[in-house]
Amino acid sequence: MSDGFSREPVFLTELGCNYRNIFEHVLIRHGVYPTQNLEFNSIEAIKQCVMAGMGVAILPRVAVEAELQQGRLVSLCWFEPEMAIRSQIVYREQQSPTLQAFLSIVRALLKPMDVHGERPQAESMAL
Repeated sequence: MSDGFSREPVFLTELGCNYRNIFEHVLIRHGVYPTQNLEFNSIEAIKQCVMAGMGVAILPRVAVEAELQQGRLVSLCWFEPEMAIRSQIVYREQQSPTLQAFLSIVRALLKPMDVHGERPQAESMAL
């Protein structure tokens, strides 16, 4: 990994975020210690800072897909295999109309798992 990355401000999500934890461990494993880490509770705030050219961030592709397609953000080459994050939704068998609508949106955004419990292609992360 380039030493230049160590000098670039890094915008991070809140402590305890799965992909932030994985990202920080990868950086440490490669001896990269950014000098400026800025923590936000808002993915939108992080995106705005990155679009303003203030630094870099790692965010789920689903959160930045529109900005990538519009050319407002750029996905950087990643030196590690894709970071796959598993999430689960647990709900009652009987669903309210609101929950049914939410689950429809989630199903449309996320790729289903195959019979072996694996995703055909893991959702990638954008830098």
